[in-house]
Amino acid sequence: MKADEICLRSPGAFHKWADERRANVWHTIEKFEAGEVSPREAHEILRQEKKALSAMGRRLSGLKRARVRK
Repeated sequence: MKADEICLRSPGAFHKWADERRANVWHTIEKFEAGEVSPREAHEILRQEKKALSAMGRRLSGLKRARVRK
């Protein structure tokens, strides 16, 4: 789930979203340790989670990335 897909109107919505993300990360780590997931698959899942959390952090703090001009 991407950061844009959740509704932050209720106080519990963000906490529920964050708990789901945390559970997904730990589940992936446990599957990796058990050998059920390849390193490449685990890396991709964790990369997607990191991107979602970063996007949510930027959304909550109101920051946007500045374009770099060359």
